[in-house]
Amino acid sequence: CSFVRCYIVVAFVTFVNYMCIFQVVGHKEGLDVMERADPLFLLIGLPTIPVMLILGKMIRWEDYVLRLWRKYSNKLQILNSIFPGIGCPVPRIPAEANPLADHVSATRILCGALVFPTIATIVGKLMFSSVNSNLQRTIL
Repeated sequence: CSFVRCYIVVAFVTFVNYMCIFQVVGHKEGLDVMERADPLFLLIGLPTIPVMLILGKMIRWEDYVLRLWRKYSNKLQILNSIFPGIGCPVPRIPAEANPLADHVSATRILCGALVFPTIATIVGKLMFSSVNSNLQRTIL
C-alpha cells in the first residue's frame, strides 16, 4: 500500500515538473533543455519545482510587502501623490497564524501553487505578445 502511494507521489511530481517546464519555456525549448541538461541536475532540480511553488504560496509575503509599504510610504512623496491618504494608518485585523490550520486552506495552497505557472503563461501571452522568448514572457 505504501509502495502504491510512493509511486503516485513520484508520478504526480514528475507530471507537474514536465508541465511547468513545457508551459513556461515552451515544448521544443523544454525538450532541448532537458536533453542537454545533466541527469544529476534533473534528478535534484526538477523535484524542487513543485516544492518551491507550494512553499512560495505558503509564505505570507503580502504581509511583509504591506509592512514595508507602510513603513516607507511616508518617506516617498511620489507615492503620496499617486495614492492619497496612504499615510493614514488603518487598523489591521491579524490573519490566521497557521496557514495550514484547516484542510480547505491546505487544498487552496496546493491548487493555487500548482496553477500559478499556467496563469503566468496565459497572462504573459496576453500582455507581452511582442516578447519572443517564452521564458521572458512568463516571468514578465
